[in-house]
Amino acid sequence: MPRHREHVAAHPFGNDPDAMFWPGRRRSGRGGGRGTLDYAIQFNLDNFYRKHFLVVLKELRIPVVRWHDLRHFYVSACASAGIPIERVAKYMGHADIGTMYKHYLHLFSDDHTDDMARLAAVASRPALARIIDIG
Repeated sequence: MPRHREHVAAHPFGNDPDAMFWPGRRRSGRGGGRGTLDYAIQFNLDNFYRKHFLVVLKELRIPVVRWHDLRHFYVSACASAGIPIERVAKYMGHADIGTMYKHYLHLFSDDHTDDMARLAAVASRPALARIIDIG
């Protein structure tokens, strides 16, 4: 079983879609030690970024990118795949679609071909015969 599947299978809140994926560490306050893992605490992003993420970028000879740049990449990948901007906004956790429109609308294609084909189909339907009230 791949490691990420093992992690998900062992996750104490694996059925909660809002649960944090990676655990933080609960510090004992006694100095020393790494502290116990706790899924209710956010992991130390700054520590991860400095001690792991930047190290891997350097080893792979990839120019330094900010952590937030990964969000921008994700949006551009979704746009390239044709995922509608409204769904991407939901995936990104944006409560207001305006944020997506303001920053990312230029990435999403604005092809109206399908819409125009639908309108043409409506316009080409035969008209319904009027029912004349004979009475």
